[in-house]
Amino acid sequence: MIRPDELISGGTLRWVIDTLDAAGESVDADANPSIQIRRGTPPANVLDSVTVTKRAGTTGIYDCSYTPASTSLNEVIFVEETATISTTGYPLRWQFRIVPSPAETSANAKIAAQNTQTA
Repeated sequence: MIRPDELISGGTLRWVIDTLDAAGESVDADANPSIQIRRGTPPANVLDSVTVTKRAGTTGIYDCSYTPASTSLNEVIFVEETATISTTGYPLRWQFRIVPSPAETSANAKIAAQNTQTA
């Protein structure tokens, strides 16, 4: 399972869930996988919404996207996915962090350069 580990500030995180049976064959989940977002210290459930859509014409492939309402640079966000296959839930927990956008990086570099020149 490959999951993104960084999200550019102000962006949308996109990933794919593939559901497989015990033999490693693609299989549809009983319903779209459920996803909970946990944020803060300690991490707590939030009401942020994740969009999960079954990819048309496929078996067991679900496209996911998440756009946080607000973030802080270097914030770590925890994701808890659960896919249910034949009434058994299969959880996967992972996390990603918020990184600066190119514009923020450029602005921070300019500020740092100005601070060095005036020191």
